[in-house]
Amino acid sequence: MQFHRTDLGEGMLLAFRMPDSPFVKAVFRLRGLAPRAEYEIEDSDTGMTFRRSGWSMMERGHEIEMEHAPESCRVFHRRES
Repeated sequence: MQFHRTDLGEGMLLAFRMPDSPFVKAVFRLRGLAPRAEYEIEDSDTGMTFRRSGWSMMERGHEIEMEHAPESCRVFHRRES
């Protein structure tokens, strides 16, 4: 699920891996971002941050890997000024 506040230029991606899911990785294409803007991306589990363009997040997507099932992951995105 993606939650995005266009007025604030930020949001989050919330992903779940269900108990019986055979999938370890998935690519999620975000929506509603500004293609030419840069976004700071933060993985809430690892605390790692990096920058990507809105275009990249919408066209190429963001890959999430979850080793365990069940498991969840939150990834925050914030538009850079």
